[in-house]
Amino acid sequence: MKGLIIYVTAYGTTRKYAEWISKEINIKTVSYKKVDDTDLKNSDFLIIGSFVMAHKLIISKWLTNHKDLLKGKKLFFYSVSGAKPGAKELDDIFESSLPESLLKDASTYQFGGRMRYEDLSGFHKLMIKIGCLIEKDPATKAEMKKDIKVAKDNVNPDYIKPLVKDVKNYLNKK
Repeated sequence: MKGLIIYVTAYGTTRKYAEWISKEINIKTVSYKKVDDTDLKNSDFLIIGSFVMAHKLIISKWLTNHKDLLKGKKLFFYSVSGAKPGAKELDDIFESSLPESLLKDASTYQFGGRMRYEDLSGFHKLMIKIGCLIEKDPATKAEMKKDIKVAKDNVNPDYIKPLVKDVKNYLNKK
């Protein structure tokens, strides 16, 4: 079975997870910007990683544009965000970001990310400030304001273990 890891990254964390997964299951990684239709057609399964911004997977538009090529393939999605995996605010990330046709038989995983406010682009800093302004929940708003002052690092290679295990089980069944 031929597989491929596709990712979108802003500061390298999603790519780092893709590299760790690649080492474990020995398949190629490629940025979503460099993947072509032939790569998609020739793959039996795909692992797709994206960082989260404004409660959406950044890769969602690309997925919608390529959903016909992805249909019928086993899909494993992982998200990378500043929130710790299992956090309440991540509950609907996949449902709000992915076409239902792709999500139906997919497996989803949440990985911790990293954020150092001083390293962010001007656009990403602005997005965080706007998010703070429009957030209604006082506890979430306070956490977001704290993120501006304190670097957050939730990156952990152990987060890939369930995904790697599921991919290996999938491959062993085929």
